[in-house]
Amino acid sequence: MLKLGQELVCKIEEITILGRGVCKADGLVIFVDGAVYGDRCKIRVTDVKKSYATAVCTEMIEKSERRVESECPYFPFCGGCVHRCISYSDECQIKENAVRRALLKVSLSDENVKPLIATKDEGYRNKAVFHFDGGNVGFYAAGSNKLVPFSDALCGIYPPSFHKIATDSAEYFSDKKTAADSLTLRVSTDGKICAVIDSKMNDKNARAYAEYIKGRHGEISGVLSVRGKNRELSLEIGDKHIMSTLAGLKFRISPEAFFQVNYDGAEKIAEIVLNFAEKCSFTKCADLYCGTGTLGIILASRFKNASFTGVEINKSAVKDAKYNAELNGLKNIEFFCGDAAKYAAENKPELSVVDPPRRGMSGEAVKVLTDMHPDNIIYVSCNPSTLARDAARLADHGYKISEAVPINMFPRSEHVECVMLLTCEKGRAKLYGEYFMNRSVADIMKEYGEQHDEWGTL
Repeated sequence: MLKLGQELVCKIEEITILGRGVCKADGLVIFVDGAVYGDRCKIRVTDVKKSYATAVCTEMIEKSERRVESECPYFPFCGGCVHRCISYSDECQIKENAVRRALLKVSLSDENVKPLIATKDEGYRNKAVFHFDGGNVGFYAAGSNKLVPFSDALCGIYPPSFHKIATDSAEYFSDKKTAADSLTLRVSTDGKICAVIDSKMNDKNARAYAEYIKGRHGEISGVLSVRGKNRELSLEIGDKHIMSTLAGLKFRISPEAFFQVNYDGAEKIAEIVLNFAEKCSFTKCADLYCGTGTLGIILASRFKNASFTGVEINKSAVKDAKYNAELNGLKNIEFFCGDAAKYAAENKPELSVVDPPRRGMSGEAVKVLTDMHPDNIIYVSCNPSTLARDAARLADHGYKISEAVPINMFPRSEHVECVMLLTCEKGRAKLYGEYFMNRSVADIMKEYGEQHDEWGTL
């Protein structure tokens, strides 16, 4: 039986999507930080659970031929990257396998999972959040508020201009009585940058910083501040929004709005979603939980003879979505601001698009979707586990996976995107939709609780 603090020598057999090596001892799987497949190393056990243990690598006895030495001085301390000790091609294979395994784990077939699509692995992030500590600036270490300060070396996953703006800001605050907590930078497809400073500054000091940093960096189009008890967002200088192009369309992006952090990857998502929609027969499409309406607007621009409705409860997001639809001259899309359940009760589109957060859809959200019983569902996900769980829930309503395409939207990190097309077997959607239409969420949770232990959770 493994014990806490025990040391042993092992051969790493595999590596997980979280970047941890895998070995076995005393009948337990051990996840090892700092090891990759093929390494022979000495490890120390840091935790022992019922079905697995964790450990750290304390001595490298023999390095794997597949190990790659990272050139990033911040790895692995900052926690932003977990796959800098292996090749990019190996990383992509790991992430494709993660999608396949997630489906197999919930007893779904992986036969319709396509090869993973890679994106560029350097300088891809269009948004980053930097933290300050006195005259230092950097990223927080994973799972903590401990700062990993920057040196002159650049981080490889965001634009070089971000580094200079962040370090200039740290220098500015180092000799001031006012302090800053964080700086958020987002760059548009044409290189314009929006800066949001989170600080304890008053109006005068916030404006002084804005003038200073914009004067030093001409690519900054606007500076905003978050301050005060109400944490209100205030424009200090320049423009509040940036404009970016995606799938040949223009989108206004608010500082607080969600937008994909990888423009190259976002183009690939749009291409796949459009390809999937081409395979569906529909006159009406619902983009549930649409946010600022990106996917619905892209679809509406291609399928001019169909009507589209974006459904979103956030009024600010709906305002941006309407603006972007008008900006692109689209007349065949509208936006419903309110509870998706109310929309579902009155509408029956043949196609639905969903792009939930990492936690996936709640049991109630699944009920909303199946109440509409669309013939096809295009599901965009950044979490293989919750995608597989929700696909299994939808399988209980007659939906099968027609195709799934993983995308490496977040190179060097543990995250992977996937776009899935689910098709309902003929007649099944209507049957299940009517069955669940008149049943409460509590009844559904009670009936399916043993089979779906996360049914109804957020």
